[in-house]
Amino acid sequence: MLYKQTQHYWKNVLFQDEEKTPTNLAAVKKLKKPFSQYFSQIRKEVLSLDGVKESIRYMGPTWAWTWIYEYDHEKLLFIHPHQEGLSATFIVSYSEESKILNAPQISADIKQSIRLGRNARNVRWVWLELKTDQRVKDLLETIRYKHHLLTTAPQEEPEPEEPVAVISPSDEHVSPPEGTGDDGQGNATGQ
Repeated sequence: MLYKQTQHYWKNVLFQDEEKTPTNLAAVKKLKKPFSQYFSQIRKEVLSLDGVKESIRYMGPTWAWTWIYEYDHEKLLFIHPHQEGLSATFIVSYSEESKILNAPQISADIKQSIRLGRNARNVRWVWLELKTDQRVKDLLETIRYKHHLLTTAPQEEPEPEEPVAVISPSDEHVSPPEGTGDDGQGNATGQ
């Protein structure tokens, strides 16, 4: 299996014209078989996950037009249609990495891809060439598990505010902070 792109890999991106946004139908029509089926299968299964949204964005001259799948502003998956096939990139945060690597349902092939992924910006970028049915199934299982981790992660609670002292009119004397030059009665202390 190919875990790293060849030197000229990104020159064969299927949709390169920044001015022309591709459609899902155009991708299916232009991709060769079995890649068109893989593309449709991935879209269908990933979009069936609760709260996942799809967008097609121009990602610069290297990735060009890319299909992006997000859950609650977290990137789940990037799909790259190519003239000769299909590839995918997904991101694994450091907090997710050990969970995914220890999950029994994740294939050894995917775990190896994660270990070889590029570290950047506190995440690991994992690229996969999608050449077989099994590789697509393994990718989908990984994305389902990553979605599960995102949807079951404990929500961070806001930091509690510092307690505020409530002073009632019955309080006879409240000392000001030291060094303010006030004795608490409104009299200067000579400092």
